[in-house]
Amino acid sequence: MGEPTLDLESLANHRGSSFGALDGVAQPTTEQFENLIWHALREIAPERPIWVEDESMMIGRVKIPDALYDQMRTARLYFVDMPKADRAARLVVDYGARDKTTLAEAILRIQKRMGPQHCRQALEALDAGDLRSVALITLGYYDKAYLRGTSSRSPDRITTIPVRASELRTLATQLKDDVTT
Repeated sequence: MGEPTLDLESLANHRGSSFGALDGVAQPTTEQFENLIWHALREIAPERPIWVEDESMMIGRVKIPDALYDQMRTARLYFVDMPKADRAARLVVDYGARDKTTLAEAILRIQKRMGPQHCRQALEALDAGDLRSVALITLGYYDKAYLRGTSSRSPDRITTIPVRASELRTLATQLKDDVTT
């Protein structure tokens, strides 16, 4: 779409969840991460809006710099509300080729927050090869955590946009037009 983005997960070599480190690529140190962010921002014209995925303060074991994180917390948030089934299908594509042991370890890392019943159900689904169910169960945990994180933000700065996976390109065009007008 030609819009400037700051891909923090890519710079951190981590997808920002218990499953984020599954690619086997080492994360930079926090200092290296900050330098990577600085170099990425330096390439963007200062008058242009920058698109950044909403993240928690930590991405894996690296910390988003306070000034950037604070700015992200006060910036307008476009909450792309995609149906769970669409998101689950995307997760199966993104993570489905991973070995079961690695996926099970990622599920076990969030067991305490996910709850023992949901953890057991996810592990049973994984053992049965039902990756769609694994994705749906873990999305329940991640959705609650994300909504908790957005609850501290000013409601007038959040725009919720219901969208299907098949409509994402159209949505991107609409958001670009909304921000630049």
